[in-house]
Amino acid sequence: MAVPGPSGVPAGGTLPAAAASLPGGVQPETPSSPAGGMRPAPGDPLAHLLSYPDLVHHVQERTGWPRGRSGDLAALLIREGVRSGVDPWLLAAVIEVESGFRADAVGSSGEIGLMQILPSTARRVAAAVGIDGFTRESLFDPAVNVRLGAAHLGSLLARFHGDEVAALTTYNAGRSTSTDGTLSASRVLAVAQRASSEVRVAWAPAR
Repeated sequence: MAVPGPSGVPAGGTLPAAAASLPGGVQPETPSSPAGGMRPAPGDPLAHLLSYPDLVHHVQERTGWPRGRSGDLAALLIREGVRSGVDPWLLAAVIEVESGFRADAVGSSGEIGLMQILPSTARRVAAAVGIDGFTRESLFDPAVNVRLGAAHLGSLLARFHGDEVAALTTYNAGRSTSTDGTLSASRVLAVAQRASSEVRVAWAPAR
């Protein structure tokens, strides 16, 4: 699999655009059963598709971006969240805390892009998920950065049996459990919780 370019980010800021981006071509249905303040299961594509308008609004509020650009990122977060088994809202919170939604952000230790990934970590993850042609500069591409960041966080959540604090601490601080890493994890979870309490998440009724 080659490194995806910017065209890998679905365009248009619409629910069909988000649906088209998902593995398996999942198509949304009209939501009929809202549930305020609840996060759907990470592996439920339909639930996340139905929360797409709220995620677009959330990104717009945090960034001031136009709806189309916010929709592109929301669709990317849903696609990679479903692929990696990570809640797209958690990915959005990581991005807000780590980079402030800046694709060109470079951290003090060399972390790059939206999800502030070290090139050494990203190279290892790229090999694991079958992305060829990875370079350090690839991390400035939001599609690549979120793909690798979501895959890395997903593997950490699996390692720690769904413990978000442990996974986020390791994501932020490598293999150590430093105070800085724990504080960052707490901030990410606080942002995610605030977002889930501010928006209405809707999904199709159980069959």
